Amino acid sequence: MHRPLLALALLTACAPSLHEIDRHNRDANADADAKIGATGAAFTPAAIELPLSAPVAAAAGTAGLEPGETIYRDGDQLVFASTACVRAATCGDGCAIPVRYTFHRAADRHLIVTRDRIREQIVKTVEDDTCPKYCGGGTPPAPEPTRATIPGSALGVGALGALEFRDVTRDVWIVDRICTNTQPIP
Repeated sequence: MHRPLLALALLTACAPSLHEIDRHNRDANADADAKIGATGAAFTPAAIELPLSAPVAAAAGTAGLEPGETIYRDGDQLVFASTACVRAATCGDGCAIPVRYTFHRAADRHLIVTRDRIREQIVKTVEDDTCPKYCGGGTPPAPEPTRATIPGSALGVGALGALEFRDVTRDVWIVDRICTNTQPIP
């Protein structure tokens, strides 16, 4: 047997089953959810739309914010907005999986914003001849309309010092599908 074929055969033989992948992901999710739930009393911020001219209170690199995260000021309260992305869309410049956030109030009433990060690890690769070619072919989708507002979450606090950012990472195993169908989308 040729060395590359032997290596591929060994890699495939050592890959976890779909059942093992599912069990691993359920355990990883339960562990991450327990860590998130231990941060304090759950808080659901009100969804709010801000004008594009809303004043920025803090941007990425300050106040614990990361790229794609911004805190705006809306009157006497802070509003959190994020375009942070775990995985970019296969085609175009969109986001397939955005970073998920949860909000909790600590005993001293400060607000904890938890980034629920997904760290994907490809543990198995399968060829799929039933999928259409992902990009190109067919009628292109209509362009997204330009937003006139910024969607955000009203945090119910007015001072940056009342915010704390935490990260919880869940290691998720995924099956990578390689599309072998070269037919474009109709």
